[in-house]
Amino acid sequence: MQFKNYILIGLFILVSQSLVAQVGTLSGAVTEKDGTNPLIGANVYFHGTTIGAATNSDGIIRFET
Repeated sequence: MQFKNYILIGLFILVSQSLVAQVGTLSGAVTEKDGTNPLIGANVYFHGTTIGAATNSDGIIRFET
């Protein structure tokens, strides 16, 4: 019975770790207010964090985890 509990606890830990380690990408374009010209080198960041990046020569920003 005790061995069965250890297996269940181990499976729970493995499943919970895979849920926490999610991978994703966030991307978008930064343009002028009228939406016509891309903003090159614009700094984009998440407020309250140290996560940020600058747009490329096409105004595209991309965050990957």
